[in-house]
Amino acid sequence: MRDGIAAPSGARPEALQGAGGRVQGAAGGAPWLRLLALTAVLNVVRYTIVPLLEAPIVRHVFTAMAAEPEIFRTHFGTFDWVTSVVYNFVLWWVAVVAVHCMQPGLRGGWWLRCAKGWGLLWASFAAVSAVYMNHYTHERAFYLWNIADSLLVFALLGATYALLHPHLVGEKAT
Repeated sequence: MRDGIAAPSGARPEALQGAGGRVQGAAGGAPWLRLLALTAVLNVVRYTIVPLLEAPIVRHVFTAMAAEPEIFRTHFGTFDWVTSVVYNFVLWWVAVVAVHCMQPGLRGGWWLRCAKGWGLLWASFAAVSAVYMNHYTHERAFYLWNIADSLLVFALLGATYALLHPHLVGEKAT
């Protein structure tokens, strides 16, 4: 128990937290810059490799958006693209840090633990999309295709994370 909060069964909180509750890295120091570098690489993968694989799904997302132009914008300007890149970077930064911090509490080998962490984050993303789909009356196909697309994106970025984390951050979080 640390600060009145019990660690998950089997978790080693000392692997995560040093003095003052900071996230620890391989050398005992905070790996924030290395996690930030990993996030930058994931964003490059997201904007270069993933679009090649998600094109058939995204076509359906944009078709659903075009069906209701009074609700969805399909023409983005420069500011819209910059905003999208920024909030996507924040999304993947949060994912990288969350999965890194989850590692000691997860069971299984490195790849299985990464799959569990990224799977949990995808389930949260999909649940929020489903909540919006349930509350709004416009095109549900948009949300369903968005959930399908996010499954592909989270899986590919999760695999990239599992592959690169030991090299960029310096350890497989234990």
